[in-house]
Amino acid sequence: MSSADEIDPYAVLNLPRTCTEEDIKSAYRRLSLQYHPDKHYRPEAKAHAEQVYAKVATANTILSDPEQRRLFDELGWTGIRTAWQLGPRLVQREE
Repeated sequence: MSSADEIDPYAVLNLPRTCTEEDIKSAYRRLSLQYHPDKHYRPEAKAHAEQVYAKVATANTILSDPEQRRLFDELGWTGIRTAWQLGPRLVQREE
């Protein structure tokens, strides 16, 4: 994913950072209906709709998952792209 594609998911869905899960669902439904590629018949409009629809779907994927949303809020796109493998924490002797 290039830096041009790394748009803030909140901006894509036109939501504040304090939005609820219901706000995310509502915005996703509204935008996915508006930009679904099957609703556009002209080739240039369909191509534009496919691009916007992909961004809306990505934004929804990030914001609807609480863990991914937390990672994005804290670390941005770096947190989303990084494969986090969490395991048991090793205890030091002093602990």
